[in-house]
Amino acid sequence: MPSSLRSAVAFSMFLAVPLISAETPPANAIPAADDAEVITLEEFTVSTASSRGSYITTESASGTRTKEAVVELPYSLQIMTEDFMNDFGLFDRGDSNAYVAGATFGTGSETALLGEISTLNGFSYGAGRDGFRISLPSNPANTIGSEVISGAQGTFYGEVAFGGVINYKNRRPYVKPRYMLTLNAGNNDYYHASAFASGPLVPNKLYYLLTLDHKHERFNGPWSDKDSSSAGLSLLWKISRATALTVGYEYSFVDQEEFRASANLIRLNGGSVVGVERYWTGTAGFNQYGPDTLDTRKQGGLNVLLEHRISSTWAARGSLQTWFSKNAIERDNRTTIFVEDDTGRRFFGTTSSASRGTSPFKDDGSDSNIGGQFDITGVFRTGSIPHKAILGLDYARRSIKVRNAYMPTAWIDRLPDEWIWLDYDNPVWLSHTHGTIDPTQPGTWNVVDYDLVNRYAARRDYDYESFAAVGSLRSHLFKDYLITNISGRIQADHAWAWSQPDEDTTPVLNSDGSWTYPKQARTEGSLRNHPFNYGLGLNSKILGDNLVLYAVASTAFTTNRTGTIDKVTGALIEPDRAVSLELGGKGFLLQGRLAYTVSAYQINRENVSDVNPAYDSADLENSPPQYITGREDRTRGIKTYFVWVPLRDRSLNVTADIAYTDGIIVKDAPGNIAGKNPDGTTFNFDGWRRRGVSKWKASLASSYLFKSGPLKNLKLGASLAFRSNFLGIEPTYTTSTSAYSVSYPAKWFPSLTTVNAFVNYTFATKSFVAATHKLQLNAQNLTNEKYYSHAGRLSFGTTFNLSYTLNF
Repeated sequence: MPSSLRSAVAFSMFLAVPLISAETPPANAIPAADDAEVITLEEFTVSTASSRGSYITTESASGTRTKEAVVELPYSLQIMTEDFMNDFGLFDRGDSNAYVAGATFGTGSETALLGEISTLNGFSYGAGRDGFRISLPSNPANTIGSEVISGAQGTFYGEVAFGGVINYKNRRPYVKPRYMLTLNAGNNDYYHASAFASGPLVPNKLYYLLTLDHKHERFNGPWSDKDSSSAGLSLLWKISRATALTVGYEYSFVDQEEFRASANLIRLNGGSVVGVERYWTGTAGFNQYGPDTLDTRKQGGLNVLLEHRISSTWAARGSLQTWFSKNAIERDNRTTIFVEDDTGRRFFGTTSSASRGTSPFKDDGSDSNIGGQFDITGVFRTGSIPHKAILGLDYARRSIKVRNAYMPTAWIDRLPDEWIWLDYDNPVWLSHTHGTIDPTQPGTWNVVDYDLVNRYAARRDYDYESFAAVGSLRSHLFKDYLITNISGRIQADHAWAWSQPDEDTTPVLNSDGSWTYPKQARTEGSLRNHPFNYGLGLNSKILGDNLVLYAVASTAFTTNRTGTIDKVTGALIEPDRAVSLELGGKGFLLQGRLAYTVSAYQINRENVSDVNPAYDSADLENSPPQYITGREDRTRGIKTYFVWVPLRDRSLNVTADIAYTDGIIVKDAPGNIAGKNPDGTTFNFDGWRRRGVSKWKASLASSYLFKSGPLKNLKLGASLAFRSNFLGIEPTYTTSTSAYSVSYPAKWFPSLTTVNAFVNYTFATKSFVAATHKLQLNAQNLTNEKYYSHAGRLSFGTTFNLSYTLNF
C-alpha cells in the first residue's frame, strides 16, 4: 500500500471521531409479506419482504457475505430492489448498469473490435451471487435484485474486482404456496415466458422452488436471433431449528445465429492497398455461406448449501458448487473483411488469391468448475466493546478446454470464386453467377459442411486452482459512535496450461484423401501466486443513522485463470493488482424514507500487461516477449446516489445518481510503442484517457402508485439515463501498406441519453382461486438512440414490451 494512501486513511480515521451523539436507527415501516421467503439463519439471509413496495432497503448481504446494516458497511453500496427491476423491465443481467453510479452503460463491444466494455468506476468488476464469490452464473429468471459495491473488493470476492462487485440476489423457497407466470411480447420478434412455483412440501420442514424460463430475441439486424431456455429446482430442508440444507440444480440452453456487426474495409487502387479502416454495418455478416456464427451453449450446475447454528451467537454456513459450460460454435470468418476495388464495388474477400478470404471455423470448448466456501460468523464482547467476526475458507478449481479448428486449405480452394457484390448506398443483396441468394430464405444459402472443418489451429487446456482464507472483524466503539471494519484475505493460486502452436498443426493431405496430423508440440507454463488483500474501513455515526461518515482502503488483484502464456518465454502472465481509497457519507433521513450516499475515490491499478507491439509471431526465436508489463492505470471520481420516498404512504419513489470519473493511463508499460506517426516518430499512451470510461454519468427514475380513487392500483414511471462520450479504440498510426497493418485514428463513442417509461395496472380476482393480475407496458429508448448494449448488441431504437403477470 503506497505511503500516501496509508497517510490518507489514518488522517481520515482521525477526523471521523464523533462529536455528536447518535440517534436511534429508523424503524422498518414496510410490513413483512405473508408469502415471505423461508428464513433459515438470520445471519445469512436478507428477506425480500423487507423492501416490498419500495425502492429502499436497509440491509445487504454483499459487503461481507453476511447480512449487515447498510450504514455499517464502509463502502459505497447501491441496492436495486425487486420492485425497481420489475418496474423498469431490467430482465437481463447488465440492463441495470444505466442506473448504477459510476458505470459506463450502453457501451457494447461492436463484436470483434472492442471486446466487452462495461466498466464500474473506470475498471472491470466482479460478480457474485447471494454473497458468494464462487457461484453459478446468475440466472435472469431467478434474479430478484442486485447490490453494487464500489472499490477494489478483493477481500471477500477475490480476483478481477478492481472497480467493484455486483452481487445478484436470487429467489428462495417461500413459506406459503406461491405461483407466478409472466408472459412478455414486444416488437423486433421478442417474446419471453417465465414461471415459478414454490411453497412447502412438508409443512415447516421441506420447501421447494421450481423456475422455468424461455426467451426469443433478435439483434444486430434482421437475420440474427437467439433462443434461451432455463430450468431450476431447489429444495430447502429445515432439519431442525438450528440446521437447514438447500440443494438446487439449474440447467440452461442457448442457441443463436449471429451476423457480425463490424469488419475491416480494404481499399485497393491498381491492386495495391491504399487504405484500411474499421467498417461498421448491421448487415455486414450475411454471406452466401449462411449465418456468420452458429452458437450453441449448454450450462448446468449443482449447489448444496448447509447452514447450522452453533450457539445463540455463532452460526456456520458451508456451500459446495459444481457447474459446467459447453459450447459449439461454427463461424465463417470470411465476413470480417470487405474489399473495395478501383470501380467502387465492395465484396467479401481479401487481396490475396492464396488465402481466398474464406476460413470456416468452429470452436468446441468446455468449462468445468468446482468450488467450496465455508463461513462462520459470531458476535462477542471484550469488556464493554461488542464485536462481530467472520472467518471463511474458499476453494475453487476450474478446467477450460479450447479446440479451435479451420477448414483445410485444400477444401478452401475448392469453394466458389464468386463474391456477393454490395451497393452500400442502397443495401440490397444482389445476384451472383449461381443464382440469387435471399438472406430471408435459408434454403438459398450454400451452407458450409462443418464436418470438413478439422484442421486444428489451437488445442489448449487451462487449469486453475485456488485456496483462500478470509477474516473480518467489526468493532463498535464509544456506544456505537465509531465502527471499525478490518478484513484480510490470503489466497494461494496455481495456474498451468499447455497449448499447441499454430505452425505445428497444418495437416498433410494424403493421396487417398485422408489427413495426417503432425505430433502435437506442447507449450507449458505454471504460475504460483500468494496474493494478500485487505480492507481497512471506519464508520463514524455523526448523527446516528442520519449521517454516517466512512473511509476505506481496499485492494484487489487478478490471477491468470485462463493460463495465458507468453509464446516467446513460455511463462504465464503475472497478475496485476489494484489499491483503492474511498471517503464518503451515507445515511437515512425522514424516518428512513430518504437513503443517500456521497463519496470520493481513487483506484490505482499496477503491473497491467499489454501485447508487445514488437512481438514477431513469424520469428519466435528472435522475437522479443509477446507481453510487456508495468503499465499503471488510475481513476478518480466523485459520485452520489439516493433513493427518496417523499410521501408517507410510499406511493412515490424517486432514485437518482450522478458521477464524475476521470480515468487515465498514468504510465504506459516501459518500452511500449503504441504506433508510428506519419513522420516516423513513435508514441505511447502516457496520459491517455482509459478506454471505455465515461467522465459523466447520471440517471433519474421515478414511479407513482395510485392508492385510492378511480385510478387505484395504476402505477406510472419514467427514467432518464445519460453518459458522456468515451474512447472506444486507441489510435494506431503506421506507414505500412500491409492489409493487416491498420492505420486509423482514435474512435470515440458519442454521448448517450436514453429515456424509458412504463405503466402497469394490478387487480385481484377471487373466483376459483384468489389471484392478482398485472398488465404492464414498457417503452424503452424513447429517444430512439442507436447504440450497443452491454452485451454488444446493436439497439433497434425504441422498443415496446407488453407483459402479463399472474400471481397466486
